[in-house]
Amino acid sequence: MQPLPAQANKKGLLNGAVVEEACDEKDILEFSRMLHKKYSSRIRKHFPNIAFFEHIKNHLVLRNQGKIFVVRYNDKIIGGSACVYSGDTVYLWFSGGMTKTYLTQYPGVLAVWKALTDAKENGFCHLEFMDIGLPFKRHGYREFVLRFGGKQLSTRRWFRFRWSLVNRILVKIYS
Repeated sequence: MQPLPAQANKKGLLNGAVVEEACDEKDILEFSRMLHKKYSSRIRKHFPNIAFFEHIKNHLVLRNQGKIFVVRYNDKIIGGSACVYSGDTVYLWFSGGMTKTYLTQYPGVLAVWKALTDAKENGFCHLEFMDIGLPFKRHGYREFVLRFGGKQLSTRRWFRFRWSLVNRILVKIYS
């Protein structure tokens, strides 16, 4: 049985992991490479190149519209998360960690936990996890996210059909 996120957060920190905001290009590059390795095994996941994360750091972070957090263990980045701020909501675009290699540090939990605590400390009302899967299909990441509390809403989900007539009809119905 896996511990609750708060317990895993404490255990990960006690086992030597450190969570901090990414401070330079080297951290962002290492974070991007780590996430790319994690996401590359999942074919349907889109993963942007390093320029995307550099844009977050160079433009959004400087305007207080986003942050990148990294989880370190023995001076190696083993997890992290990328957040974007809009209004009273934080959007968690990407998060992950090397959970199999660094099991006792709980890098995935620490990355999400840091995003949650930072959002609360800065007065945001909501944190939205992006791409947690369809509500009627088994999905490991969704089950992981639901352990943090809250409920799943699929307000930004759409389907595209091959036939343009069907798409136009559905747009009219749901608009």
